[in-house]
Amino acid sequence: MNTSTTPMTFIILEDDMDIVTGFEKFNIDRNDIKLVANTNSSYEAIKLTKKLKPEAIIVDLELSHGIGTGFEFLTELRNAKLNFTPLVIVYTQVKPGIVYDGIHEGYADLVFYKGNTPPQYVINSMLISRKKDRTQSEELVSTSLRELEIKKITELINRELDTLGISHKHNGREYIVQSILLMIEKQPKTPREFSPLSFLADSHATYSSNISRDISTAINYAWLNTPIETLEEHYTAPMQMESCLPTPMEFIYYYYKKIKELLQKYCNCSQVAQ
Repeated sequence: MNTSTTPMTFIILEDDMDIVTGFEKFNIDRNDIKLVANTNSSYEAIKLTKKLKPEAIIVDLELSHGIGTGFEFLTELRNAKLNFTPLVIVYTQVKPGIVYDGIHEGYADLVFYKGNTPPQYVINSMLISRKKDRTQSEELVSTSLRELEIKKITELINRELDTLGISHKHNGREYIVQSILLMIEKQPKTPREFSPLSFLADSHATYSSNISRDISTAINYAWLNTPIETLEEHYTAPMQMESCLPTPMEFIYYYYKKIKELLQKYCNCSQVAQ
């Protein structure tokens, strides 16, 4: 995370007060973030952004009980020609899919589904992706992720999972993405050095066995529905003889290593691939 002693400022565009309260709880308990405003109006959010110049903005797309929509806010923000560039995080009930791809195309840095991503994980990801400064520069600071944008890494992961047929409709897919990001942050040399499943279980207030089961479901679905030729081409690690399926940690570690190699290839970043 950013080593700056200055709290990361952010505003929330959200009409569900339970969600707002969840973020406010972490704002009180932590000294590395500062919630400077919240509103349920997309129009007010634009005014607050211009006035307060937050480092990050957490945006609900629907605003069913608010004013305007998150989509309208994102469009206005894109056209606002600000002299700083806040980190934009979409936090939505809209299921992953085409909408996510559209939002990622220049509108948002990070997108999370409310159904399986608690506020704590959103806050941690926000800090990992902290901007070095609030200028037109798009450079991000992340000592844990070796100064690579988490958005780009997530896109690489999703591209690989799409190729293999890991479906967006399974919660396990998001857990896989989060696990790989955690592995890249921690840089373990072997699967035994770090357990992302335990970390996610703590973040989601559940058991690691539940996380593991959801990931297994997503893997099983892909192995049942993706052509064998595609599986053999894109997943080349050894598997359990009994089931002919990778375990959740085997799968996660394989793609952690593969994503590191892709990052080295595309970004020429030797630090990430060490």
